[in-house]
Amino acid sequence: MERIIEIREHGIVVVNIGFGERSVEARNLLAQIAHLVSYEDPSSKQIIFRIDAKSIRQAAEWGVDRRVMLRKLRNLSGQLPSRLVVDQVHWQVWRRAKVGQEPGKYSSRLSRRPNFWGPLRIAQSFWVLKAFGKPLNPMSLPNTLQAALYKNGGWSFLVAYAGFDPEREAMVAVERISWSESVIIAKMRELKEQGSPVHVSWLQHHGYLTLYNAIRRFFGSWAAAVRAAGLDPEKEWRGAPQRLSRDEVVGKMLERRAQEESIRPKAVRLSDYNLYVSALLHFRTWPELLFAIGVDPQETLFASHSREDIVAAVQRLKAGGEPINSRYLRDVYPKLAHSIPHYFDSWEELVREAGFDPQEERRRRKWTREAVIEDLQVLKRRGEPINSGYLQRYYVPIASAIQKYYNGWENAVRAAGFDPERERSVVRWSKEVIIAKIKALYRRGEPVHHTYVQKHDRALEGAVLRYFDSWDEMLAASGLQNKGGN
Repeated sequence: MERIIEIREHGIVVVNIGFGERSVEARNLLAQIAHLVSYEDPSSKQIIFRIDAKSIRQAAEWGVDRRVMLRKLRNLSGQLPSRLVVDQVHWQVWRRAKVGQEPGKYSSRLSRRPNFWGPLRIAQSFWVLKAFGKPLNPMSLPNTLQAALYKNGGWSFLVAYAGFDPEREAMVAVERISWSESVIIAKMRELKEQGSPVHVSWLQHHGYLTLYNAIRRFFGSWAAAVRAAGLDPEKEWRGAPQRLSRDEVVGKMLERRAQEESIRPKAVRLSDYNLYVSALLHFRTWPELLFAIGVDPQETLFASHSREDIVAAVQRLKAGGEPINSRYLRDVYPKLAHSIPHYFDSWEELVREAGFDPQEERRRRKWTREAVIEDLQVLKRRGEPINSGYLQRYYVPIASAIQKYYNGWENAVRAAGFDPERERSVVRWSKEVIIAKIKALYRRGEPVHHTYVQKHDRALEGAVLRYFDSWDEMLAASGLQNKGGN
């Protein structure tokens, strides 16, 4: 039997994708249990995954059955070594993880990290959704994934990149829930039985925005719905947790460290808000807490989580077509660059461990006038802004080349065939411009409620508040009065 998948050293799994439906089965299965490392497009010959403790914990939280997964791996590979990496190394991780996350959704503490979503991650999320039998229709996707689509080429491009037919996926019907007071109460009780919070912020940011909108429509307020479900609003608001003692805080932090979870303040705040608040009550600073559990704050707060994380990040950048030379990392990814000296003696050592040649990667791109124009046109096709501020923040090499070869941003934009006035970051606001931008958000499948716009486009939010008496008035003027709220 030919091997569709092959497990190599260090948790590397290679999928040969020239075997039809069975290779699709292997791809979707591995997307549930391993991190995607390398994938070019549907015409690629191989897809490479890495199985590690974090990915196994994610699979366990999704509720993937371990025995079924191992049986499928053995079947798809033809013959696996008896000491299978998943079986031997990560059994304890699988057994300790608590099932409670909805299948097909990345953990919110992961997906809300900066730069988490890229084409590779989005492709893998599509494979995971298909593996769990969920639609890829843009309106059915989780909020964090919807927000990432337009930054990475748009929904149609990314669906095709993942190997699916956009036209077919767009026609798949999204499951519609006929909301009523009894359905809302049952759903809230179900969430509580699963151990999930039901406060407003959690519902809005964890894929239950339709439930929250239904609560407002049928009950008028969140508190009224909570009381109708037999719960106490005072206790459910932000969980209203009992604060932990100093010893309990230290114990929980040690437990997180033993389970290889991040102990950085932001990660703790997003995943365990009660622990975060309790820690601030008992310790004057976060480094003081880290000293109390025997951890060097310099290593934890200013370095990446592990050596493997840094290598995987460099491999993802390379797979996405970005340079990985030291200057580019320092300019565009300063946090990643700052982490390198903590785990590697030199940049060259990191590049070699990631599987690349330092001499090749050190070579600087030879900029020309034509190269500048080409890069600006590529950014525009991908739907990214090309205003001067955006380029100086996210594409420092392009901004420097523009200054060198065109003596100004306007000259470069005109040479690329665009109008500088339309590409500027400064917008001349009016009611018509606001309505056009809100409609554009809706067409891209992004939410148009106040909370989302406030988080992702503060300039647009401020303009709405200046030109309209309320958010509902703006939505009514846009013809989207039933699509969002304050």
